[in-house]
Amino acid sequence: MQATNQEVGYLLQIQHIDLEKLRTQKKLDDLPQRRQIREARKKKASVEEKQAQVLTMKKDLDAQFAKLSDEDERLAQKQTEVQEKIDSVKGDYRSVESFSKELNGFAKRRLTLEKEMEEIGAQSNQIQEVLHQVESALQQIAKQEQTLIAIFQKEGGDMTKTIAVLEQQRQELVKQIQPELLAEYEKLAERNGGIGITRLKDSQCSVCKTVLPEGRVLQIKEQGILGNCPQCKRLMVVE
Repeated sequence: MQATNQEVGYLLQIQHIDLEKLRTQKKLDDLPQRRQIREARKKKASVEEKQAQVLTMKKDLDAQFAKLSDEDERLAQKQTEVQEKIDSVKGDYRSVESFSKELNGFAKRRLTLEKEMEEIGAQSNQIQEVLHQVESALQQIAKQEQTLIAIFQKEGGDMTKTIAVLEQQRQELVKQIQPELLAEYEKLAERNGGIGITRLKDSQCSVCKTVLPEGRVLQIKEQGILGNCPQCKRLMVVE
């Protein structure tokens, strides 16, 4: 492929920049904080799911307690009304006996309600304690997440800036190279792990290390300062 010495020099600089970008991007991708942040968020989601379940249990218990409490209030009101009736009939033994039985029934039911409300209250207190523990865990996870994010933003931010600077340098260089040559380099670089251009040194490809026969070396040199390695197909700078 036809190319000037200047274009070849620019291509070599671009390859250096591209490899540096790849190395920096890999460091960025491999930062432990990235994985730790994902783990913290996964743990947070799990704890929030548990929190939702506990809140549902608390809501159900509160509804049960409210229902029992309403019934107890109605029974208390009925007790008052029946007692008033007893007081009003006085000497009517049969009426007093009937109302008294009714009062006893109300009293027994209220005792049952009281025990049930005590049990629900105890369960509700236990659930409330669990909720406090869950909220504390969420606060700790949130604090850990923010710390990890701050570290990641510092280290990752520096790397991101480095990549941006390298990309800017690259854009200035590509302006100096004919589009066809640049496209060929980028195609070969993508195919070969970021290395699209090599050098011919002492009849050997500097990348794949293939030693070329003398006749083949002469053929490549006749093509100009830029040919292709017959083995790895990369662009080859003939020195």
